[in-house]
Amino acid sequence: MRTPAAARVTLGSKPESKVPMSPTFRSFAEPDEQAANRQSTSLAALAVTLALVVASLYLVQQLRAHAAFEDCVLSGRAGCVGPT
Repeated sequence: MRTPAAARVTLGSKPESKVPMSPTFRSFAEPDEQAANRQSTSLAALAVTLALVVASLYLVQQLRAHAAFEDCVLSGRAGCVGPT
């Protein structure tokens, strides 16, 4: 029994699909655009994280300076230098 020519698939060839692609599958067909979008999103998240780290380090430095000044004043010393 012979197979019809339309149903035969030769080795190394892909059968052609007549079904239209859904939007979900179309998104997988465009990996370059998704990769670029994912990369820019990751860079934005990294920038926000670095800004938060820098702001928190500045805040810790200011709180230490104020604590040192407060300790000096509460100990009764006269020559306390306030935080700058």
